Amino acid sequence: MDVSFNRHQDTLKSLARPRARFTNFALHLLENSLDYAQQRQVEVSSTTEGVITTLQDKHYVVDLVLQTCECGHYQVNCIPY
Repeated sequence: MDVSFNRHQDTLKSLARPRARFTNFALHLLENSLDYAQQRQVEVSSTTEGVITTLQDKHYVVDLVLQTCECGHYQVNCIPY
């Protein structure tokens, strides 16, 4: 959980001064990722797999070796939704 908390804090710091570092497109992706992260829980099942659970109790398996997720979003930007 420390890694997740630290990433969340880093994202909040970056969003506090967005124009100096990001394009509008990148800023939009960051904001969406933050929204999604607040609505999901990640459980690590092994060193290469994890399970994402949404507030609607849907489960998605993430394979870090193949860089895929059942949700389909991980393949786009390496951030599982």
